Amino acid sequence: MKSKKRIALFIERAEDLDYLGEALTILTESEHDISIIGRKKSLHQLDLPTNVQLVKASNWLHLSFLFLTSRYDYVIMTTPDLESFYLKRSRVYPTRYIYYFHSLISSHYAYREKAFDYFDFILCTGPHHLREIRRREKEKGLSRKHLVQFGYPILEKLKTGKVDPDTILIAPSWNSFLAEPENLRRLLESIKEFSNIKIRLHPKTPESHKRKISNWATRNENWQLSKDSLHQDLQKASLLISDWSGISFEFGLALRRPVLFIDEGEKRMDQHKVIHQPPIELQWRELFGEKLNYSQLCEAPELINRLLKNSSCGKNYNSDLVYEFSPNTLLEIL
Repeated sequence: MKSKKRIALFIERAEDLDYLGEALTILTESEHDISIIGRKKSLHQLDLPTNVQLVKASNWLHLSFLFLTSRYDYVIMTTPDLESFYLKRSRVYPTRYIYYFHSLISSHYAYREKAFDYFDFILCTGPHHLREIRRREKEKGLSRKHLVQFGYPILEKLKTGKVDPDTILIAPSWNSFLAEPENLRRLLESIKEFSNIKIRLHPKTPESHKRKISNWATRNENWQLSKDSLHQDLQKASLLISDWSGISFEFGLALRRPVLFIDEGEKRMDQHKVIHQPPIELQWRELFGEKLNYSQLCEAPELINRLLKNSSCGKNYNSDLVYEFSPNTLLEIL
Protein backbone atom coordinates (compact mmCIF):
# COMPACT_ATOMS: atom_id res chain seq x y z
CA MET A 1 0.00 0.00 0.00
CA LYS A 2 1.32 3.44 -0.94
CA SER A 3 2.18 5.88 1.83
CA LYS A 4 0.29 9.09 2.53
CA LYS A 5 1.69 11.96 0.46
CA ARG A 6 1.75 15.74 0.81
CA ILE A 7 0.41 17.12 -2.45
CA ALA A 8 -0.08 20.73 -3.53
CA LEU A 9 -1.97 22.15 -6.49
CA PHE A 10 -0.74 25.52 -7.72
CA ILE A 11 -3.50 27.89 -8.82
CA GLU A 12 -2.22 30.86 -10.84
CA ARG A 13 -5.72 32.14 -11.66
CA ALA A 14 -9.15 31.09 -10.44
CA GLU A 15 -9.85 29.82 -13.98
CA ASP A 16 -7.22 27.11 -13.45
CA LEU A 17 -9.78 25.17 -11.43
CA ASP A 18 -11.82 24.68 -14.61
CA TYR A 19 -9.08 22.21 -15.51
CA LEU A 20 -7.51 21.21 -12.20
CA GLY A 21 -10.94 20.72 -10.61
CA GLU A 22 -11.02 17.07 -11.69
CA ALA A 23 -7.62 16.45 -10.10
CA LEU A 24 -8.74 18.21 -6.92
CA THR A 25 -11.84 16.01 -6.69
CA ILE A 26 -9.80 12.83 -7.17
CA LEU A 27 -7.20 13.84 -4.59
CA THR A 28 -9.59 15.04 -1.89
CA GLU A 29 -11.29 11.66 -2.01
CA SER A 30 -7.95 9.95 -1.39
CA GLU A 31 -5.93 9.57 1.84
CA HIS A 32 -3.35 12.17 0.84
CA ASP A 33 -2.84 15.58 2.47
CA ILE A 34 -3.94 18.21 -0.09
CA SER A 35 -3.03 21.89 -0.23
CA ILE A 36 -3.64 24.66 -2.73
CA ILE A 37 -0.97 27.30 -3.25
CA GLY A 38 -1.60 30.64 -4.92
CA ARG A 39 -1.76 34.38 -4.48
CA LYS A 40 -4.48 35.72 -2.20
CA LYS A 41 -6.05 37.44 -5.19
CA SER A 42 -6.31 34.15 -7.12
CA LEU A 43 -7.69 32.15 -4.20
CA HIS A 44 -10.27 34.73 -3.16
CA GLN A 45 -13.76 33.24 -2.70
CA LEU A 46 -12.89 29.81 -4.08
CA ASP A 47 -15.39 27.13 -3.09
CA LEU A 48 -13.16 24.30 -1.88
CA PRO A 49 -13.58 21.08 0.11
CA THR A 50 -13.05 21.50 3.85
CA ASN A 51 -10.11 19.06 3.91
CA VAL A 52 -8.01 21.26 1.59
CA GLN A 53 -5.45 23.57 3.15
CA LEU A 54 -5.00 26.99 1.55
CA VAL A 55 -1.51 28.48 1.36
CA LYS A 56 -1.88 32.12 0.31
CA ALA A 57 1.00 34.23 -0.96
CA SER A 58 0.72 37.98 -0.55
CA ASN A 59 2.55 38.72 -3.83
CA TRP A 60 4.70 37.12 -6.52
CA LEU A 61 7.88 37.44 -4.45
CA HIS A 62 6.25 35.63 -1.55
CA LEU A 63 4.94 32.96 -3.93
CA SER A 64 8.43 32.43 -5.33
CA PHE A 65 9.75 31.96 -1.79
CA LEU A 66 7.01 29.41 -1.02
CA PHE A 67 8.05 27.38 -4.06
CA LEU A 68 11.75 27.51 -3.20
CA THR A 69 11.14 26.33 0.37
CA SER A 70 8.24 23.90 -0.21
CA ARG A 71 8.29 20.44 1.37
CA TYR A 72 5.57 18.72 -0.64
CA ASP A 73 6.04 15.30 -2.16
CA TYR A 74 4.28 16.45 -5.35
CA VAL A 75 3.22 19.78 -6.83
CA ILE A 76 0.63 19.66 -9.62
CA MET A 77 0.33 22.72 -11.83
CA THR A 78 -1.08 23.87 -15.14
CA THR A 79 1.38 26.78 -15.39
CA PRO A 80 4.36 25.99 -17.66
CA ASP A 81 7.90 27.42 -17.52
CA LEU A 82 8.93 25.92 -14.18
CA GLU A 83 12.48 27.14 -13.37
CA SER A 84 12.42 29.61 -16.27
CA PHE A 85 10.84 32.53 -14.41
CA TYR A 86 9.65 33.18 -10.83
CA LEU A 87 8.46 29.64 -10.01
CA LYS A 88 11.40 27.41 -9.10
CA ARG A 89 11.76 23.85 -7.91
CA SER A 90 12.19 23.40 -4.15
CA ARG A 91 15.76 23.87 -2.95
CA VAL A 92 15.13 22.12 0.38
CA TYR A 93 13.16 18.97 -0.53
CA PRO A 94 13.05 16.45 -3.43
CA THR A 95 9.60 17.54 -4.58
CA ARG A 96 8.36 16.05 -7.85
CA TYR A 97 6.49 18.31 -10.25
CA ILE A 98 3.55 17.25 -12.40
CA TYR A 99 2.35 19.26 -15.40
CA TYR A 100 -1.39 19.15 -16.07
CA PHE A 101 -2.30 20.50 -19.53
CA HIS A 102 -5.02 23.15 -19.75
CA SER A 103 -5.10 22.94 -23.53
CA LEU A 104 -4.85 20.33 -26.26
CA ILE A 105 -2.44 22.43 -28.33
CA SER A 106 1.06 21.21 -29.13
CA SER A 107 3.79 21.52 -26.55
CA HIS A 108 6.25 23.20 -28.93
CA TYR A 109 4.33 25.79 -30.94
CA ALA A 110 2.79 28.52 -28.76
CA TYR A 111 4.76 27.67 -25.60
CA ARG A 112 8.26 28.88 -24.75
CA GLU A 113 11.12 26.55 -25.62
CA LYS A 114 11.83 25.26 -22.09
CA ALA A 115 8.20 25.29 -20.94
CA PHE A 116 8.17 21.64 -19.81
CA ASP A 117 11.84 20.75 -19.40
CA TYR A 118 11.92 20.87 -15.60
CA PHE A 119 8.83 18.82 -14.79
CA ASP A 120 9.15 15.23 -13.60
CA PHE A 121 5.77 14.07 -14.92
CA ILE A 122 3.75 15.32 -17.90
CA LEU A 123 0.08 14.32 -18.09
CA CYS A 124 -0.20 14.01 -21.87
CA THR A 125 -3.64 14.65 -23.37
CA GLY A 126 -2.93 12.62 -26.49
CA PRO A 127 -0.21 10.90 -28.56
CA HIS A 128 0.92 14.26 -30.01
CA HIS A 129 2.19 15.46 -26.62
CA LEU A 130 4.10 12.26 -26.04
CA ARG A 131 5.71 12.39 -29.50
CA GLU A 132 6.63 16.07 -29.23
CA ILE A 133 8.17 15.90 -25.77
CA ARG A 134 10.13 12.71 -26.52
CA ARG A 135 11.42 14.31 -29.72
CA ARG A 136 12.58 17.40 -27.81
CA GLU A 137 14.34 15.24 -25.21
CA LYS A 138 16.19 13.44 -27.97
CA GLU A 139 17.09 16.57 -29.94
CA LYS A 140 18.31 18.47 -26.85
CA GLY A 141 19.82 15.59 -24.91
CA LEU A 142 17.41 16.02 -21.99
CA SER A 143 16.64 13.48 -19.28
CA ARG A 144 13.53 11.42 -19.98
CA LYS A 145 10.47 12.53 -18.09
CA HIS A 146 7.59 10.33 -16.99
CA LEU A 147 5.06 10.86 -19.77
CA VAL A 148 1.64 9.68 -18.65
CA GLN A 149 -1.16 8.77 -21.07
CA PHE A 150 -3.67 10.84 -19.12
CA GLY A 151 -6.30 12.16 -21.51
CA TYR A 152 -8.30 15.36 -21.16
CA PRO A 153 -11.13 15.01 -18.60
CA ILE A 154 -12.73 18.36 -19.38
CA LEU A 155 -14.07 16.92 -22.65
CA GLU A 156 -16.60 14.76 -20.82
CA LYS A 157 -17.86 17.70 -18.78
CA LEU A 158 -18.38 19.78 -21.91
CA LYS A 159 -20.70 17.16 -23.39
CA THR A 160 -23.32 17.77 -20.68
CA GLY A 161 -24.30 21.28 -21.78
CA LYS A 162 -27.24 22.44 -23.88
CA VAL A 163 -26.70 24.36 -27.11
CA ASP A 164 -28.32 27.69 -27.95
CA PRO A 165 -28.79 27.40 -31.74
CA ASP A 166 -28.60 31.18 -32.23
CA THR A 167 -25.34 31.82 -30.37
CA ILE A 168 -22.03 32.39 -32.13
CA LEU A 169 -19.00 32.58 -29.84
CA ILE A 170 -15.88 34.56 -30.74
CA ALA A 171 -12.86 33.61 -28.63
CA PRO A 172 -9.47 34.98 -29.72
CA SER A 173 -6.36 33.46 -28.23
CA TRP A 174 -4.18 35.52 -25.94
CA ASN A 175 -1.86 38.10 -27.50
CA SER A 176 -2.89 37.18 -31.04
CA PHE A 177 -3.74 39.22 -34.12
CA LEU A 178 -7.48 38.76 -33.59
CA ALA A 179 -7.20 39.82 -29.92
CA GLU A 180 -6.29 43.36 -31.01
CA PRO A 181 -9.45 45.49 -30.55
CA GLU A 182 -9.54 47.01 -34.03
CA ASN A 183 -9.01 43.64 -35.72
CA LEU A 184 -11.74 42.10 -33.59
CA ARG A 185 -14.08 44.97 -34.37
CA ARG A 186 -13.65 44.50 -38.10
CA LEU A 187 -14.59 40.84 -37.69
CA LEU A 188 -17.68 41.79 -35.68
CA GLU A 189 -18.78 44.30 -38.30
CA SER A 190 -18.42 41.69 -41.04
CA ILE A 191 -20.92 39.34 -39.31
CA LYS A 192 -23.35 41.92 -37.92
CA GLU A 193 -26.29 40.18 -39.64
CA PHE A 194 -26.17 37.51 -36.89
CA SER A 195 -28.28 38.45 -33.89
CA ASN A 196 -26.53 36.78 -30.95
CA ILE A 197 -22.76 37.13 -30.93
CA LYS A 198 -20.90 36.45 -27.71
CA ILE A 199 -17.32 37.65 -27.22
CA ARG A 200 -15.05 35.77 -24.86
CA LEU A 201 -11.69 37.37 -24.09
CA HIS A 202 -8.69 35.49 -22.76
CA PRO A 203 -8.10 36.11 -19.01
CA LYS A 204 -4.75 37.75 -19.82
CA THR A 205 -6.29 40.29 -22.22
CA PRO A 206 -5.04 43.80 -21.27
CA GLU A 207 -7.56 45.86 -19.29
CA SER A 208 -7.43 48.65 -21.87
CA HIS A 209 -8.55 46.18 -24.56
CA LYS A 210 -11.32 44.86 -22.32
CA ARG A 211 -12.70 48.36 -21.70
CA LYS A 212 -12.71 49.22 -25.37
CA ILE A 213 -14.46 46.02 -26.40
CA SER A 214 -16.94 46.33 -23.54
CA ASN A 215 -17.90 49.80 -24.77
CA TRP A 216 -18.67 48.41 -28.22
CA ALA A 217 -20.77 45.61 -26.77
CA THR A 218 -22.94 48.01 -24.75
CA ARG A 219 -23.68 50.03 -27.88
CA ASN A 220 -24.68 47.07 -30.05
CA GLU A 221 -27.59 44.87 -29.03
CA ASN A 222 -26.26 41.92 -31.09
CA TRP A 223 -22.89 41.81 -29.29
CA GLN A 224 -22.36 40.61 -25.76
CA LEU A 225 -19.18 40.42 -23.72
CA SER A 226 -19.31 37.11 -21.88
CA LYS A 227 -19.54 36.91 -18.10
CA ASP A 228 -20.03 33.14 -18.02
CA SER A 229 -17.37 30.50 -17.47
CA LEU A 230 -15.41 29.31 -20.47
CA HIS A 231 -17.12 25.95 -20.53
CA GLN A 232 -20.60 27.43 -20.23
CA ASP A 233 -19.81 29.57 -23.27
CA LEU A 234 -18.60 26.57 -25.26
CA GLN A 235 -21.60 24.46 -24.31
CA LYS A 236 -24.10 27.11 -25.46
CA ALA A 237 -22.44 28.09 -28.75
CA SER A 238 -23.60 26.61 -32.04
CA LEU A 239 -20.44 27.81 -33.78
CA LEU A 240 -17.06 29.04 -32.58
CA ILE A 241 -14.88 31.67 -34.26
CA SER A 242 -11.25 31.70 -33.15
CA ASP A 243 -7.72 31.97 -34.44
CA TRP A 244 -5.14 29.87 -32.58
CA SER A 245 -6.95 29.11 -29.34
CA GLY A 246 -6.84 25.54 -28.05
CA ILE A 247 -10.50 25.76 -27.07
CA SER A 248 -11.28 25.28 -30.77
CA PHE A 249 -10.29 21.65 -30.40
CA GLU A 250 -12.17 21.23 -27.13
CA PHE A 251 -15.23 22.58 -28.90
CA GLY A 252 -14.83 20.27 -31.89
CA LEU A 253 -13.87 17.13 -29.99
CA ALA A 254 -16.40 17.31 -27.16
CA LEU A 255 -19.36 18.98 -28.86
CA ARG A 256 -18.74 18.13 -32.51
CA ARG A 257 -19.78 21.59 -33.61
CA PRO A 258 -18.06 23.64 -36.31
CA VAL A 259 -15.21 26.12 -35.90
CA LEU A 260 -14.36 29.02 -38.20
CA PHE A 261 -10.61 29.61 -37.95
CA ILE A 262 -9.48 33.15 -38.76
CA ASP A 263 -6.20 32.53 -40.51
CA GLU A 264 -3.89 35.44 -39.78
CA GLY A 265 -0.75 36.05 -37.78
CA GLU A 266 0.37 32.61 -36.55
CA LYS A 267 1.00 32.44 -32.81
CA ARG A 268 4.19 30.42 -32.50
CA MET A 269 7.63 30.15 -30.95
CA ASP A 270 9.15 28.29 -33.94
CA GLN A 271 10.22 25.30 -31.84
CA HIS A 272 8.43 23.03 -34.29
CA LYS A 273 11.13 23.85 -36.83
CA VAL A 274 13.85 22.86 -34.37
CA ILE A 275 12.40 19.48 -33.41
CA HIS A 276 10.92 18.78 -36.86
CA GLN A 277 7.45 17.96 -35.57
CA PRO A 278 4.38 19.64 -37.14
CA PRO A 279 2.04 21.12 -34.48
CA ILE A 280 -1.57 20.05 -34.16
CA GLU A 281 -2.63 23.70 -34.44
CA LEU A 282 -1.91 23.31 -38.15
CA GLN A 283 -2.79 19.62 -38.57
CA TRP A 284 -6.21 19.54 -36.89
CA ARG A 285 -7.86 22.63 -38.32
CA GLU A 286 -9.46 20.94 -41.29
CA LEU A 287 -10.95 18.25 -39.02
CA PHE A 288 -13.13 20.69 -37.10
CA GLY A 289 -14.12 23.44 -39.49
CA GLU A 290 -12.78 25.77 -42.14
CA LYS A 291 -10.18 28.50 -42.42
CA LEU A 292 -10.81 32.07 -43.54
CA ASN A 293 -8.08 34.58 -44.18
CA TYR A 294 -8.59 37.85 -42.33
CA SER A 295 -8.36 39.74 -45.63
CA GLN A 296 -11.49 37.90 -46.84
CA LEU A 297 -13.90 38.73 -43.99
CA CYS A 298 -16.59 39.69 -46.48
CA GLU A 299 -17.02 35.94 -47.06
CA ALA A 300 -17.56 35.20 -43.35
CA PRO A 301 -21.42 35.29 -43.29
CA GLU A 302 -21.75 32.83 -46.17
CA LEU A 303 -19.12 30.54 -44.65
CA ILE A 304 -20.80 30.62 -41.22
CA ASN A 305 -24.17 29.69 -42.70
CA ARG A 306 -22.58 26.83 -44.61
CA LEU A 307 -20.83 25.50 -41.50
CA LEU A 308 -24.04 25.66 -39.47
CA LYS A 309 -25.88 23.63 -42.11
CA ASN A 310 -23.12 21.06 -42.51
CA SER A 311 -24.04 18.33 -40.03
CA SER A 312 -20.82 16.38 -40.67
CA CYS A 313 -18.53 19.27 -39.72
CA GLY A 314 -16.59 18.51 -36.55
CA LYS A 315 -17.39 14.80 -36.74
CA ASN A 316 -14.82 13.52 -39.21
CA TYR A 317 -12.02 12.76 -36.76
CA ASN A 318 -10.48 9.70 -35.16
CA SER A 319 -11.06 9.24 -31.42
CA ASP A 320 -7.38 8.26 -31.07
CA LEU A 321 -6.46 11.96 -31.08
CA VAL A 322 -6.93 12.04 -27.29
CA TYR A 323 -6.21 9.39 -24.67
CA GLU A 324 -9.13 7.97 -22.73
CA PHE A 325 -9.23 9.47 -19.26
CA SER A 326 -9.32 7.33 -16.10
CA PRO A 327 -9.38 8.87 -12.58
CA ASN A 328 -7.07 6.12 -11.32
CA THR A 329 -4.26 7.26 -13.61
CA LEU A 330 -3.37 10.22 -11.40
CA LEU A 331 -3.44 8.21 -8.17
CA GLU A 332 -1.25 5.48 -9.69
CA ILE A 333 1.70 7.82 -10.22
CA LEU A 334 1.68 9.29 -6.70
